[in-house]
This record gives sequence, structure tokens and C-alpha cells, in this order.
Amino acid sequence: MKKIVTLFFAFFAMANIIAQTKTVTGKVSNEKGDGLAKVSVMVKGTQTGTTTDETGQFTFTVPGATKTVVITSLGFTAKEVAITGLPLIITLTSSVFNMDEVVVVGYGTQKKSVVTGAISSVKAGDIDNQPIVRIEQFLQGRAS
Repeated sequence: MKKIVTLFFAFFAMANIIAQTKTVTGKVSNEKGDGLAKVSVMVKGTQTGTTTDETGQFTFTVPGATKTVVITSLGFTAKEVAITGLPLIITLTSSVFNMDEVVVVGYGTQKKSVVTGAISSVKAGDIDNQPIVRIEQFLQGRAS
């Protein structure tokens, strides 16, 4: 009977060690220190994670063995961060690219040099010089 009780407690202790979780908290900001909203914070290799609030703050629970989170946001370079100390303070850097080299089409995006066919180009600065009420009035006669 003594062996069964000892075995039961050993199994119970082992189950608690395996099932441990921890709460990860932190803030994601840009280079200026402004909090970034709607940034994805995910445990690497899983679908466990959350998004940041309006101030860049996040909180979620991860398995005890988790060591790395992946932070991604549109317009910023993705970053992997090791969970060493809490709260995590993460700074994302902007990923800048030249919009003049990309053409957005109805079925995807293409490099400007690859696109063949008729492309209309209208400069935003020309809008300031026209007395228009709606955008299609400005495009009339300038773009098909």
C-alpha cells in the first residue's frame, strides 16, 4: 500500500511539472517608442498567441517549455524574441520598400517592369489643383 501511495504522489508531481504554464506579458513599439496596435505575437512553431492592444501591450499564457515568440506586423520586419525576462520589451523596425516599383492589379501585384499592356498613372499632386467632389470626377478622362 505504501508503494502505491508513493507512486500516486510521484505521478501527480510529474503531471504538475509537465503541465506548467506561464503568463507572458510585454509591449511592442516602433523605433520612436510608440506602442503598435494589432501586432501578432505567436509562440514559435504553434498557433498559440495573441495580438497587441491599442497601446502595444500583450498578455497570453504559454506552455512552460516555450522559449521563443515570433512578432509580426504589416510594414515591419518580423522578429523572434527569446523569453528570458518578463515583461518583454520589443522594438520593431520598419521595412521600407519603394512603391514606384510595384503595380497593384485586380488579381495580385506585379513588378512595374513585368507588366505589359495599358497602365494609367495619375499623380496625387494633380488632385489639389482641381475643384472636384468625388474621386471618379478627377479620374474621368485621365484613366480608363
